[in-house]
Amino acid sequence: MTTLNGMVRLCLASFAFFALPAQSAVCASGGGGAHCTNPQVLSPWEFGSCREAGDFLGLQYQWCIVLGGTWDPYHIPNYCINGSGSVDETNFMSLATIVETNFNVACSMSASSTGYGAEIESGVCGSGGSVYVNGMVAIERGTATFQYRTAAANGACTSGPFTVRYIIGRSRSIGCPKGYKGESQPNGDLKCYLPPPCDTCLGNPTDAGNGAKRQREADYESASPGGLSFARYYNSTGFFTQSPREAVNADYWRHTYSSRLTPYVANAHVKAAIQRADGFVTYFRLDGREVSNVDGAAAKVEEISGPNGAAWRHTTARSDVEEYDATGRLLTVRTREGFIHTLTYDSSDRLSTVTDAFGRAITLAYSGGDDISTMTDPAGRVYQYAYDGKGRLASVTYPGSRTRSYVYEDATFPFGLTGIVDEREARLSTYTYDSLGRVASSERAGQENRFAFTYYDYGATTITYATDAFGVQRQYEFQKINDTLKLKREQAVGARYATFDANGNRLSNTDKAGNVTTFVHDATRNLETSRTEASGTSIARTIATTWHPAFRLPATITEPSGVAGVNLVTEFTYDASGNLVRKKLTAGALSREWNYTVNAFGQVLTIDGPRTDAPDVTTYTYFPGNDACVGCRGQIATITNAAGHVTTFNAYNADGRPTLVTDGNGLATTFTYHVRGWLESRTAGGETTSYAYDGTGNLIRVTMPDGSWIAYAYDDANGLVEVSDRLGNRIAYELDVMGNRVEEKTYDPQGVLRRNLFRLYDSANRLHKEVGSAGQVTEYLYDLNSNVSTVKDPLVRATSHLYDALDRLTRTYDPAGSYTYFTYDAKDRLATVKDPRNLTTTYAYNGLGDLLQQVSPDTGTTSFAADAAGNTITQTDARGVTTTHAYDALNRVLAATVADGTVGYEYDNVATGGPGARGRLTKITDPSGSTTWAYDLQGRVTAKTQTVNATPSPRVLATAYAFASGRPASMTYPSGRVVSYGYDPQGRIASVSVDGVAVLSGAQYVPFGGATRWSWGNGQLYERSFDLDGRVASVTLGPVGAIYADQSQSFGYDVMGRLASANLAAGQTRGFTYDANGNRTSATVNAATTTYAYPGSSHRLSGLSGATSRSFAYDAAGNVSASAGITYTYDGRGRLKQAGATAYLVNGLGQRVKQAGAGSSTLPTTRAGT
Repeated sequence: MTTLNGMVRLCLASFAFFALPAQSAVCASGGGGAHCTNPQVLSPWEFGSCREAGDFLGLQYQWCIVLGGTWDPYHIPNYCINGSGSVDETNFMSLATIVETNFNVACSMSASSTGYGAEIESGVCGSGGSVYVNGMVAIERGTATFQYRTAAANGACTSGPFTVRYIIGRSRSIGCPKGYKGESQPNGDLKCYLPPPCDTCLGNPTDAGNGAKRQREADYESASPGGLSFARYYNSTGFFTQSPREAVNADYWRHTYSSRLTPYVANAHVKAAIQRADGFVTYFRLDGREVSNVDGAAAKVEEISGPNGAAWRHTTARSDVEEYDATGRLLTVRTREGFIHTLTYDSSDRLSTVTDAFGRAITLAYSGGDDISTMTDPAGRVYQYAYDGKGRLASVTYPGSRTRSYVYEDATFPFGLTGIVDEREARLSTYTYDSLGRVASSERAGQENRFAFTYYDYGATTITYATDAFGVQRQYEFQKINDTLKLKREQAVGARYATFDANGNRLSNTDKAGNVTTFVHDATRNLETSRTEASGTSIARTIATTWHPAFRLPATITEPSGVAGVNLVTEFTYDASGNLVRKKLTAGALSREWNYTVNAFGQVLTIDGPRTDAPDVTTYTYFPGNDACVGCRGQIATITNAAGHVTTFNAYNADGRPTLVTDGNGLATTFTYHVRGWLESRTAGGETTSYAYDGTGNLIRVTMPDGSWIAYAYDDANGLVEVSDRLGNRIAYELDVMGNRVEEKTYDPQGVLRRNLFRLYDSANRLHKEVGSAGQVTEYLYDLNSNVSTVKDPLVRATSHLYDALDRLTRTYDPAGSYTYFTYDAKDRLATVKDPRNLTTTYAYNGLGDLLQQVSPDTGTTSFAADAAGNTITQTDARGVTTTHAYDALNRVLAATVADGTVGYEYDNVATGGPGARGRLTKITDPSGSTTWAYDLQGRVTAKTQTVNATPSPRVLATAYAFASGRPASMTYPSGRVVSYGYDPQGRIASVSVDGVAVLSGAQYVPFGGATRWSWGNGQLYERSFDLDGRVASVTLGPVGAIYADQSQSFGYDVMGRLASANLAAGQTRGFTYDANGNRTSATVNAATTTYAYPGSSHRLSGLSGATSRSFAYDAAGNVSASAGITYTYDGRGRLKQAGATAYLVNGLGQRVKQAGAGSSTLPTTRAGT
């Protein structure tokens, strides 16, 4: 939701989706050291919109009025007083219809929306389409189009039609849980992991501690739960053996199932060692515990006498169990949840098959020796491996016949990997080594992301210098504790420090600004028991953790709640396998609890939410382990939410990727995939979006259902260098040596440069300057922790920021010399804002984070109460008026009740809402009448019916919408008039007709931007041009050359960018002054000055004096109650219901639908938008 106060400014950021190259995370289930989990939704949906035709003062006036504000043209810059309404996806179309009708003085208006899921191209508002992360929608976009007519000279409603388009959308943050790092996958998914021991890897990567070159190459990864994967790992320091022998390929290249245990016989200190798939070696004491504190000394080994010849059991820090035979061969891997991988070997002691818990298998074949010649995945696809004359891995050929090659060019280090040639036959990376076999340099194609290394070993201390592609030298100092390198100091544009105890547990971190975090660990399990952030300061906070006795999982986390004297305690309860079955938050007398049930594999069966007044249970079912569909086994089959809506995953391919999904409305979506696992097409309701890739998995084309497409091109380092469309428009990117975009050039199909932008980055790889086509510069400066400290605009006006020891913004200093201050509670929630007039707004929360109170100098005190799930159930404003909310089991609002009426909300009604009604708002009922919506299976509005209670009978207005290839095709007004749309090959509106008569044609556009010209139905041409910064440079309406000099105007602005003077036509002048908070203090019209007065306790305008005299009175909530002899009253929702003798009726969407007064009619005011 976008909350608007004063001037309305709506915009939705431009989002883009590109496949990113994988980094170095290796999940534990894949044989590495990283522990992985799934991404989660981090924020609710946020709605936004952007008007392509621009934002104007008159438009802001109209928004102010529809949002319940009072417009005062002398109150600069916030002309709108107390406009605190909100705009979201439920009311935007209706509100915008009112605004555009009034702003354009329209005598007829129609509105249509594509709904979400459209591919957008707009130079003003940004381009892009829906973005998915791990199958969850992160961004959805669409358009809202308003067409209107105005009165002609004869009074007839025939002028036009005219069109205004908004880009609408909603976004939510999907990311990794706290404490996890994220890695983008080639298909756009996100992998969340806790990093392996190489936590100081640089470049491609190189371990800065020991100079090891590490590389992970993923050949196959199943999407099934507990599924198989096959990745290869290169480690230049991977040679490990108990007896002298020559090195072989397998000492440097390993795979997911290469882990091997080496028993130590009659050794006084070591019982065994395990070399992992990534080449990392862990030693175990005679008691079975780790020698080095790698995973908190939690991993252990023990000798057993098990089935199938198992002689050793290795229990990892995560409580996964691996079993090895007496010779050290890996036999089984069983995750804590119960998923198992079973390994079998041929008569030559070579791994031949790996089978998961559901019977899916990977098969390996060899060509005489011990080197793998082929790997066959569960779908029967074959991966071929070739070796050079020295037995080194030379290439892998993937299904589809693309080959990736490996280069070894160092004569003194035969097994040193010096380069990779990717599937496009381009040299992707280059590595060199020093005389000791440590990486001397690492770079990608074109010397991108280059690092040069030098090493110095001083026994207990190792220092590495790494010079990056910008020429900046970074210093890493390591301390050796129990043969494990711990990063003690990092120096690069400031220094960070760490200290450790004798076990290698971290004692403290000191960041570049000198802020200290201290840690306490227990002595036996080496688990963190407390952490104090901003230690030694007045805002220090301590987080204490207790742990499950068997699993390395937290039992309780105790931290400040933000309420004085009250801690927030999070309790976790687990079953015998370590699966979470209960989570409870407690803060004093308040609590909030979730309960989970799981199956034998730890997969969630039910989630019972915190609601106690409603059955908020989500249920999951899974395919049986012996299902005839091998790829379906163990996969999720259905998800049923608390409202009974069922999403069905009907089918999966052999890799465990869904091929058919049916949503709660019955919309079936099919998916197809490349042989490498990349999504190739998505078809829903007969509309197909297709995706194409290059050999390395970079996305190179997206084709929309209507045939329009966007193409992407990459350099040899896989950096995006060009975007183009079907018409020949293109954007060219120039990248610097760190892969940053330093120049963007946009060309039209004729190759004419239409837009240009430059960027510069500082030595810490942070954006430093943005330079426009005319040389105008915006500069960014940073503090030691890389927080933005100063922003200088092209006029060198500086705004500075100050942060506290927790990196929270505490002070802003603006170019006018005024300060704004911010304070926070212990949970980082905003507690106070003190503005430049020293007026403070405060916020109070309960221990669970629910907002309890807002105290504003302008709106007074507003109080809130929440239910068990945190939904606001009551809200009481400063007038003492209480709004009570009721919610369904999905936490959707059902009713909002105040003393003078109730607004009711209805969802999921297929009878009235159409086939796509489930999960969507279908009706609102309020004292003014009702509004209903109908949807198609794609969720697009197909009909809206608005009923307004009027005398002598209700007024009913119905609007219908039709779509083709995912785009609006037509809209039918209540009168029966039909508006139809035509599109160009790139899917942009090219023509508009009404009842078959063209009213707009020949629309042309700037590349990836807004329209530049079109012809009206009467042949009149509209044309506008843009400069190289994308700003409107000229507008032509009517005959070329029709420019009127006597209408020239000029404007002046103060240091804050506020309008200070204006020289208008016919010698008219204006002048304005402001206080420190931006309130207008005077307005001079020609020589006549009006002074504005405000009380010291608020920003409410109390009166005008001088050329204009006027006083204002307010109610407790800040609404204007009287002015100029007119009394104003408001309903329980704060909407104006009476102004003098005129009465107003407002519907549940906040729209004014009726006006009645002396001499006025009682005909309802209605709008036909969605």
